[in-house]
Amino acid sequence: MACLLHRSAEGHSSDIELAVSQLQQKNNHLMGYRNLLSYATSLGVSLFRRSALGQQEWRLRAQGQYSAAYEAVMAGDPAVEQVVIIKRPKASFSRDSTKVENALQHKALSGIIQELRILAHQDLRAHPNLPRILGIFFEDALDPDGTIPCLVFERAVSDLSSYFGNSPLSITANTVKTFCSDIVSGLSAIHGHGLVHGDLKPSNILLFLRDGRLTAALADFSTCGTADQSPRDVGIIPGTAGFWAPEYYRESAYHAWVNLPPRDIYGFGLLIVVSIMGHCQTPPFPENSMALQHDDQECLELLRARVLLPDADFLWRIVEHCVLADPEKRWSLARIGSEFRDVQGPDR
Repeated sequence: MACLLHRSAEGHSSDIELAVSQLQQKNNHLMGYRNLLSYATSLGVSLFRRSALGQQEWRLRAQGQYSAAYEAVMAGDPAVEQVVIIKRPKASFSRDSTKVENALQHKALSGIIQELRILAHQDLRAHPNLPRILGIFFEDALDPDGTIPCLVFERAVSDLSSYFGNSPLSITANTVKTFCSDIVSGLSAIHGHGLVHGDLKPSNILLFLRDGRLTAALADFSTCGTADQSPRDVGIIPGTAGFWAPEYYRESAYHAWVNLPPRDIYGFGLLIVVSIMGHCQTPPFPENSMALQHDDQECLELLRARVLLPDADFLWRIVEHCVLADPEKRWSLARIGSEFRDVQGPDR
């Protein structure tokens, strides 16, 4: 197998992988407010007062099926204004009774706990290529009576889609190489803990100012899964149409690989493709492209014809070894990382 999942020296699953596996189990008990409070406390996550984020209006930045993201100002030193991102569920949760904790609550709250569990882990919380959770607060809700748990994140400068879309002249081969090297680092960190992202796309790559330069970081871990996650018993790690790997299709001969790390390798290759195409807003494939994606020659020829960025030969060579129908033929993250180090130097 070209892309192996890293385990501990004893060959055991990581504690994050075990925690996420438990959250993914369909027969798991419904998740409630008490679970989240317990997780936050045990992980040493800061608990903020609601009033610390209520002095100014929140500005909507993005919406998903279960939650929305807002930009807000954290109250504190008036001379040092800290702008943060608040991830707020669309439903409230019961404080006291499991009788009113339904499947919708379970799904939404499981996603919040999963993201908290991953990004607050001692090995990942300060990783430069992952977002940083600053804390959590609980907002009172009425009708029904309950609470809305909100995660507080550091604010990104942009995401990859918006950055390249708003600044097309900033797209150079060196810029793409730098961001892609960052993404490889982030993927290596989560794969090393038995996790598979499964939904790599430009809007899920955030850009932060770290050590004086724009740095790319993987985002949205609420739907990621584990490499031992059974597609039949637990389900397929969700993805986005147009960015699916070939194994995502149920009819694919490679469907058994759908929840394994090589899926992220294919997704990484597509991130390079849309970057060197010169516009990240357009998916690389139409929604149903199973036949095309299982024909490597035709697929790569079609993608190559859309590359606009000059001096992209190195990046295209990486694509040729990632965007392959057979997961076993794709390069490993270790090999990809080595290629980027060779071209950028060991200190990047």
